[in-house]
Amino acid sequence: MTDIFLWGTGAEGIAERVEPDQLKEMALGRGLESNDPLWRPVSLISEGPESRCRVAAKKSRQSVFVTGPCSSSMNLAWYFHRQNLLSEWDSVLVSRQWTGRGQLGREWVSPAGNIYGTLRLPASAVSEADCLPVLVGYALIAALKRIGVNAKLKWPNDLVLNSKKVGGILIEDKGGVKMVGVGINLTSSPPGDALRSRNALPAACLKDFGHDDLTPLFLWQYLVNTGREFFNKIRMADLPELLAGLTPHLAFAGSPVWVEDFVTPPYEARLLGVSSDGGLQLLTSCGTTVVRSASIYPLDV
Repeated sequence: MTDIFLWGTGAEGIAERVEPDQLKEMALGRGLESNDPLWRPVSLISEGPESRCRVAAKKSRQSVFVTGPCSSSMNLAWYFHRQNLLSEWDSVLVSRQWTGRGQLGREWVSPAGNIYGTLRLPASAVSEADCLPVLVGYALIAALKRIGVNAKLKWPNDLVLNSKKVGGILIEDKGGVKMVGVGINLTSSPPGDALRSRNALPAACLKDFGHDDLTPLFLWQYLVNTGREFFNKIRMADLPELLAGLTPHLAFAGSPVWVEDFVTPPYEARLLGVSSDGGLQLLTSCGTTVVRSASIYPLDV
């Protein structure tokens, strides 16, 4: 179970001030009780009398803050962290973002109706930090597969369906605190002219593939819960063996791809799989190699 906070206090430059009742429609989606749960006002200690917050009358080990428009869910998560409001495995889920960002500071188009969430991982989630983006991606596609969404991981941090991008992952680490931002297109996706380059995969949303019964909060809670289970299992798993099992779930595995590694000129290679340390194994004209920082694209994009 999860404590659900409807947070509308706002923070200048980070989140808009809204009435908590405006957030109920977002919160009361599939996966909660059919009747309206009992919400009670709560004043967060760090906010004092200015606090505009409601909480569902439940007790659990983790919390999710449902909020209105904000600069980005990642920015808001760091704000909550600075206010000592975000414990390990707690998360934020925002209705939309006005400056959402992806990898390398790229813009993440963020209209209402999709998932824009950030989760605080425990510092002990995985000792091999270089593997973290790949493991988070693995956890997400494994969870989605269990509910019939057969997404694949475009190494290291994109979610794709039928060679179309439906989601992405962003990880930030400050002083050992790890935040995982996740964006998933549920009901809409950016138009082609909003994509950053001619090599970018076309975008799509889960609704395009018949998954039109997933609400943001239901799916976000499910992903957080199953992600927690996944990372608990990692502690007892052989990491190289675990990563080897990811290869069948990689987008474009066994296919020729275009590689931009930001060091050499772009080149063609065949995608072989994931290395024991989370890198990408490639077969090039010079033999087998492993890259740990690169963008890949199918040759026919």
